[in-house]
Amino acid sequence: MKYVIVYVLSTFVLSGQVMITEVMYNPAGSDSPNEFVEIFNHSDTTVILTNWSIKDISATDNFLVTDQTADISLAAGAFAVIVEGDYDGIMYQDIIPDSSIIIYVGTTTIGNILGNTADSLFLCNEHGDTVSIVGWNQAAPAGYSWEKIELLAVEAAANWGFSRDSLGTPGRINSLQPLSTDGAIIPDSTWHTPVYPCENQTVTLHLAVANIGITPFSSALEISADNTPILTAVVPLLAPRDTLLISLEIGGFTPGPHYLHLRFVVPGDQDTINNLASDTIQVSYPFGTLQINEFLAQPASGKTEFVELYSFQSINLKNWGISDNSKTIRRMPAVEITADSYILISPDSSYLPDIPITGVLIVPETSWPTLNNSADAIYIFDNTGMLIDSLIYDQDWTLEQYRSCEKLRPQLISNKSSNWHISIAVAGATPGRKNSIFTETRYDRGSVAYTPNPFFPLDPNPANQLTIHYQLPFELAIVKLEIFDTLGRSIVAPYWNIPVAGEGILTWDGNNKNGERVRVGLYILKFSVRDRLSSKTWEDVQTIAVAVK
Repeated sequence: MKYVIVYVLSTFVLSGQVMITEVMYNPAGSDSPNEFVEIFNHSDTTVILTNWSIKDISATDNFLVTDQTADISLAAGAFAVIVEGDYDGIMYQDIIPDSSIIIYVGTTTIGNILGNTADSLFLCNEHGDTVSIVGWNQAAPAGYSWEKIELLAVEAAANWGFSRDSLGTPGRINSLQPLSTDGAIIPDSTWHTPVYPCENQTVTLHLAVANIGITPFSSALEISADNTPILTAVVPLLAPRDTLLISLEIGGFTPGPHYLHLRFVVPGDQDTINNLASDTIQVSYPFGTLQINEFLAQPASGKTEFVELYSFQSINLKNWGISDNSKTIRRMPAVEITADSYILISPDSSYLPDIPITGVLIVPETSWPTLNNSADAIYIFDNTGMLIDSLIYDQDWTLEQYRSCEKLRPQLISNKSSNWHISIAVAGATPGRKNSIFTETRYDRGSVAYTPNPFFPLDPNPANQLTIHYQLPFELAIVKLEIFDTLGRSIVAPYWNIPVAGEGILTWDGNNKNGERVRVGLYILKFSVRDRLSSKTWEDVQTIAVAVK
């Protein structure tokens, strides 16, 4: 933990016993008769204010004594409110305390009417000596006064500000005056490095705390992440007006957003609202968290382009992005997706009827990155801008019109053309579901299994059929299935040069080429396969029995 302490030292005004501590120069509504000036006797003796005056750069106003035999006296530690000679006592009657005296000037204005944007005031004693000065050069919000923050601190613009209270605080403690014990986290001082950490990377949290009260204190800083406490740090003794810069190392964050809550714990703190701060740490996801699994660049009439992703973990896609080769990122909305799910991204919702109930359809919040028909790129970015997956396709990819390009398995490298092939689905694509060319694994040897054997095609049950479960030594192939009788005559060819994936299921209903049920007996099934990539071949020949129950 590293600490850098910045000391802010205050100087004290010793020249005058009475000082100006508040000015209402822009009352709500008409300035007259509601402008006022507050003064404070910071000495330990009563001060006689008879024959004192207050002035701006244009006019001087004497304090008005209604009883010529009486003196205007201000007790030690007391406030007085100087008002215009025609003040009617209405606007501030409920907020000027009885302990404060009200002093009228001999005219209907204080000075030559206090300027709403700039002016100066001078408080003078009975000898004409100036004992307190205040000036301003900015417009006050209507109805809010110009208050001194620390009454005994240096006479400087930084020690003045606009009141927190409407109508100001005439005759009482200023709203900006520091509390006895008050610690605060400096607003907007909380940040972290690196801005976008990787998974489990150490993060350095930076912030500034201050003692804005008038009493020194010891304290602590409590930090929680996602509502779970993670760290409590002891903060050294802070003197009044001291500021402390703090840097703390935290870490072990998983990918995604993490919400930090910081609390500055000061014993006896009289204002805990300013003790809180927050920060959000966006942790980048690893490359390949989402994988491009299918895309359609040349849709049929009435359809749109799409890109399908496969998710390997649960993610909120808020502020994730997609782009084509233009690198203009289109952001995604806040959608929760689960692990092992398919996410379809398209320019509109026209594919909604085509995807399964478990699928997710996302329309980017901005325009769609139109995919070129022959050469382009697809990039996926997480919410930190980190590249998560990409592919670049060109003329060598042999894209087909109205058919999507599918990946053999989601976990394969996207930016490798041999992992992609044209969809063999009847509909031309498989949006939101397992790809038509999907193969769980690549088999070194092929196999074909026929069930049931014996086969009972004459059974009246319409669901009765021969199931052909195959596993091929090729990831993508062309299949022929031809059935012969024992004399070598071709009875039927249920499948002839059809594209299939490396593993799947086919069926035969038991009919011959004329649509009639085959007779009882033995039949030879020849399953021939040609690799679509290498033209290598493989075949399997088996015998099944057709029988009756």
